[in-house]
Amino acid sequence: MMSAAIPSTAARALRARATALLAAKRTMGTATGGGDGGRRRGRPPRLGQTSVLVQSGFRIRELPLVVQKVNDVLKIAEDGSAPPPESIPVDEEAAEVMAGFDRCFSTVGVFKLLETVPSQEVTPPVAVHALKKIISLENASPAAAGHLMSSSSKKSAVAAGSHESFLRLAFINMLLDIVYRCRDPKVILEGLRAVSRDTFPGEQSAAYKERMCEETLVCVSEGHFSLEQVPFKT
Repeated sequence: MMSAAIPSTAARALRARATALLAAKRTMGTATGGGDGGRRRGRPPRLGQTSVLVQSGFRIRELPLVVQKVNDVLKIAEDGSAPPPESIPVDEEAAEVMAGFDRCFSTVGVFKLLETVPSQEVTPPVAVHALKKIISLENASPAAAGHLMSSSSKKSAVAAGSHESFLRLAFINMLLDIVYRCRDPKVILEGLRAVSRDTFPGEQSAAYKERMCEETLVCVSEGHFSLEQVPFKT
């Protein structure tokens, strides 16, 4: 029995945050193909939601928890420890690359610059900066996105599998893969903020939004940051 009481209002707020993020994952997963979280490709669910009761004297409070699911108990580390959080610095080269993205006036310009940057220089901070720039340009106007398309024609292009949407998805997934692999809380949270502002239609965008929510909750379950730090109003 634990001695510290959790205020009921705080517990409700945390539970609401966990529920909202998991619900966002399920909603996005349904949009990508079925109520199983869009996992027709065989990726098993990694997260679940539960709660524990905390007692102090005669008071009992409910504490919500986000937990990682165990699919193979034999692969659990002997010490049971999670990987430590990272803090990735932005050096001079990274700052120069990020400044280059800021000088781009279209997503095509960002894509072309990414093609010239050596892969080892696309660090997680650089990747999330490029991601934010792409989404910011797209949200600003269709012309800034590199092609003059209305909202309806954009949806038609996505449905038809146009070259622009394929190129965009390839670069977005490349950048997000770099973000996913890091365990820098600042980078993960900035990645979540970026994709939450992404208005590009289609199943592919729903899929990487779901993955970003999942990676955020994995970091929460590993203790890298708390649910209170997860942005819900962007």
